[in-house]
Amino acid sequence: MYRFLRTGSWLVLCAFVLTLPRPALAYLDPSSGSIILQAVAAGFLALVVTLRLYWHKLLALLGRRQPSGEGEPSDSAPPDAG
Repeated sequence: MYRFLRTGSWLVLCAFVLTLPRPALAYLDPSSGSIILQAVAAGFLALVVTLRLYWHKLLALLGRRQPSGEGEPSDSAPPDAG
């Protein structure tokens, strides 16, 4: 018995027990489905907007592009007022 607990097989047993089917005793009406669909769409669009906002930083992190601000200064810099 103790060898069974030491081998870590109890995790497999617990995972198996948790996946056994049980009655849900719940009802999902059509409006619940539309709310779930709306939440999935909102999550997807939030991911797309976040990737769009941070795309250049992500490329710089992966080494595909130099981060802006590094390298040679641009020609559009204002001249010194000196």
